[in-house]
Amino acid sequence: MKKYLVAIAALIFIGQIFWIIRTNDATIIAEQATARFPDFTLPSLFEPDKNIVHADLEAQNIKIVNFFASWCGPCKVEHPLLMDLAGKNLAILGINYQDSQKAARLFLKNKGNPYLMTAWDERGNQGMKWGIMSIPQTFVIDQKGHILYRKSGRLHPDDITKYILPLFKHITPESS
Repeated sequence: MKKYLVAIAALIFIGQIFWIIRTNDATIIAEQATARFPDFTLPSLFEPDKNIVHADLEAQNIKIVNFFASWCGPCKVEHPLLMDLAGKNLAILGINYQDSQKAARLFLKNKGNPYLMTAWDERGNQGMKWGIMSIPQTFVIDQKGHILYRKSGRLHPDDITKYILPLFKHITPESS
């Protein structure tokens, strides 16, 4: 009986490792290319009386959406990579997630603001509609609003060079 329990535990362990590897593989996004980025209306972080809506992504040619918070350690680690992406003239929508306006504004003032626009999801209601369970989360979307790439967790340099930048070759020439 112990042999069977050990075998079952080993299979579960191997299955979990496969699941982790598979969910971090950007190629699965191609399988979900019909998934669309949901409609939203959120207040602007810097102009609370102004709303940022889904149509603003298209109007501003925004193709990257990043959920972040000032209290999020991994968000702080990935922030320089977002600054680099913004330096490549890639428009990014930041969505501040379950954070205070004051703390979020101070975070961006001190670390730099890579976002063309920054929305504020105070309670996380919109994030839940997008399947956000933790942050940071980064999405790359096409002109029709289809999700081409989704990264749960902080971005790594490899994510940018292997997955994100190749998606932009047809949109923006690479900067040197």
